Amino acid sequence: MNLTTIQILFFCLTPIGVIMLFKAIKLLQKVFNGKVVSEFAFAAKNAGFEITKNGTYSIWQKTKNAKLFPFNKCSVTIQNQLTKEPLVLNPSIAGPSANKGTIRRMKLFTFSAEAGNYTATLTNAPDSMEHGDNDKYFIQIRESKPDYYIPVAIVLIILSVACIVGGFIFGIMADQMF
Repeated sequence: MNLTTIQILFFCLTPIGVIMLFKAIKLLQKVFNGKVVSEFAFAAKNAGFEITKNGTYSIWQKTKNAKLFPFNKCSVTIQNQLTKEPLVLNPSIAGPSANKGTIRRMKLFTFSAEAGNYTATLTNAPDSMEHGDNDKYFIQIRESKPDYYIPVAIVLIILSVACIVGGFIFGIMADQMF
């Protein structure tokens, strides 16, 4: 193998790394930006919503211009309106959060659900928030991706940066190494 071929092979790692980085960022976006199925104000305490396809969903706390509410004193229940059976809510492993300007979100629970109509109910919630800011706190039901997507995306980001930097450096220094 001649030196030019080796350099070209090393330089090819750079665009491969860029593509991997793009895919990893898209994977992270899927975790944080699932489609909103329902959103209701914290003060409403309950809301009905419809799930159109079977899958995994998550419950997020959302606030505008305020601190996230300490949710350890409250609980959420999701109940099928037809069978009246509650769904099993699994606490979020990583508790990912997303901040976009003045809007803050934090993932609380995930659950699996079949298509149908459901009711979300807040229990043990205080009647009023601090400083009367009831209209700033919301509960969102979103489509969700598995929590293992986050570490997979982090590993992909590390590998892509290694490909980009390593391909560039080894491509330049190939004549000194071989």
